[in-house]
Amino acid sequence: MFRLIRLFIFFAIILAVLFGFYLWTSRVSHLERFLSKQLDTRVSIKEVELGWGRLRLEGVQLHNPTGSQLSYALRMESISLRMNPFDLWKETLRIKEITVESPMLGIELYNGSGSDNNWARILSSLPPASSEQKTFEIETLILNNLGFQVIDRKGKSIEIPPVAHLEFHNIGNRNALTISQVGRVIFQSILKTLSGHAQLASLLDQVEAIPKNFIEGIRTKSAPPLEEGLDAIKKRGKQATDFLKNLFSS
Repeated sequence: MFRLIRLFIFFAIILAVLFGFYLWTSRVSHLERFLSKQLDTRVSIKEVELGWGRLRLEGVQLHNPTGSQLSYALRMESISLRMNPFDLWKETLRIKEITVESPMLGIELYNGSGSDNNWARILSSLPPASSEQKTFEIETLILNNLGFQVIDRKGKSIEIPPVAHLEFHNIGNRNALTISQVGRVIFQSILKTLSGHAQLASLLDQVEAIPKNFIEGIRTKSAPPLEEGLDAIKKRGKQATDFLKNLFSS
């Protein structure tokens, strides 16, 4: 009897190891399917790294709607998450920090006014929230070296300066959000910063406004575009040089 129990335990361990190996080797495809379903848009990932309390994705790409000239709506060199692993079993997952390196936002205008564009279609097609979906709270989201690739309906490029650093704080802090709602809040907030550009003023005309309870408590912090930062450094350098010249000439 004892031998039979040992044999059963042995096979149970073997099955657990094989199942764990299957999950590990298939981690990329499983996460791609999950994100694609949640965002209703194809998502591809090159690599997934797991650790205690951390998750890192490399080569992430959110693909554009069929028929677009640009292949992607968003691509990221890497995205790293820090969280309490015990929160994975809770209804709401609290993420301490998300850091995105070198995100590139692809924007394609399908009509002259720009009201019909790839992001308007993606945001408008996000699946509605349901009580069965997991919700999220994000303490800090950091975007480093945010770039833009924008083309009009004729394929002509529109120059948009990059943003060196952009932060969001307390996302879902007052009202926990589903993953599609989180994506909507972040991307619509970024796109709103581009509305000052004449050709991009109508980006969100066909997109439903973000509900007030989605954005309550969210704080943002940004750094100037890289070019502006360099200009500021040059200006301060010139001021320092002029000061020294005046000091020693007097």
